[in-house]
Amino acid sequence: RLQGDRFNGETQAAIAAALMPEYGEDKAQVIALHLTDWNADAAFLVALHLFPERFSAEEIADGVLGFLVHAPNHIAAIAALSGYPVEDISMGF
Repeated sequence: RLQGDRFNGETQAAIAAALMPEYGEDKAQVIALHLTDWNADAAFLVALHLFPERFSAEEIADGVLGFLVHAPNHIAAIAALSGYPVEDISMGF
């Protein structure tokens, strides 16, 4: 379920069903797609939080880059579809 090259329809359907009352079927389906598309990136971050000692610096750098390339656009889309503003919180760095 956490492999990025596999479609996780069960999770996507569960998310969509939970969100349908608030967002309607079409919007809930799109939000669910955006939440499940970066599952491998999410799995990497969870594993890194749980077991940082098991990763080399190169693996961490690759995983972080993979997340940064893939997940932010999905998260921005979810926020926009849900009516939450996306803003830069980098504190000027």
